[in-house]
Amino acid sequence: MGRAKAMQLKEDDLFMTLPEFENFNSKTEAIMAWLRKILSEGLKNSKICENDKLPLKSVFANKFKVSSATIQNAFDGLKDEGLLFAKKRSGMFVSNPFSKTEVMRYTSKRDLIVEKIKDSICDFEIGCKVESARSFAKKFEVSLSTVNSALKFLCMQSFLENRDGKLYVAKKISKTENIKAQTIVEKIANEIEKEILINSKSGDKLPSNHVLAKKFNVSIKTINDAVKILSDKKIIMTRRGQYGTIILKASEKREDMIFAPAKDAAFYYYEKVQHSIKKMIAQNFEIGSKLPSIREMSQEFGLNANTIRKALKNLAEDGYVIFERGRYGGTIVTNIPDMSAQSFKWLAVNPQYVAAYN
Repeated sequence: MGRAKAMQLKEDDLFMTLPEFENFNSKTEAIMAWLRKILSEGLKNSKICENDKLPLKSVFANKFKVSSATIQNAFDGLKDEGLLFAKKRSGMFVSNPFSKTEVMRYTSKRDLIVEKIKDSICDFEIGCKVESARSFAKKFEVSLSTVNSALKFLCMQSFLENRDGKLYVAKKISKTENIKAQTIVEKIANEIEKEILINSKSGDKLPSNHVLAKKFNVSIKTINDAVKILSDKKIIMTRRGQYGTIILKASEKREDMIFAPAKDAAFYYYEKVQHSIKKMIAQNFEIGSKLPSIREMSQEFGLNANTIRKALKNLAEDGYVIFERGRYGGTIVTNIPDMSAQSFKWLAVNPQYVAAYN
């Protein structure tokens, strides 16, 4: 019976046979065919699982006595077939293109440039010379290394041919459909947005970036970049500390909102806490009573101690509490708030409109 948990693949799991270089036009093709067979058979008999991690490129390069670039080209080819996927700074992992739980395949910058180059030369005849890598890099506003990687891939796929350092069209490229390609960050941003629309409501807290990275099987940096996209679209609002990331837009319509927009109201949150403390004093305390400590109220409200401290400072200025030092000191109630009428003093109103009511 096969295992269900992903793991690090060992050399013994892979190198029982070696690539047959003599039967292929290039070492890259030979390594691709060899690894394709091993991964396909391993996935079929469950000796290899999705998300299993491959050994380092250097292990393959030393074993086959080829360059790391050759191994990378083979990995890139199998990524395009859906048998492998990469995690930034983590390595190369096994994917199952036939599984219902297939890991999402993402479009790299190289893949995007490959499609752009193909679109730009689709009208060229076989034998026509194409632009230089530097020219493509300037046109598409990407690094020269990204373009070189894309051109190398097109050569490997026999779309281009290298003659004395110049590239020529080797195969007629048909005009492809204009399918919008997305980077990994854009796709993750879309997936998070879908989750928000389906499962969340405005004001909910988004799971931490670490939780999201684990859920979508990507790096923390990818999640950070995706969250920034959603923040720019004003779907979520990121806040420092324990407040986390708050959802601003979700599926339901909140027409009964009397507060300022969440992004603006966040800066006045201590005033809402101030209102809650006043209510607590009116219902549970008498003049001369001692309020719970800032730490206790911080835990009770689930808020940062600085927010509680600022709210209490405002209450002291309004004459509801005083602060006493010493062993028996603390926050002492000096006046009971009148909560009989609904108060809107703590609403996050833009100060420029206050003058209209004076």
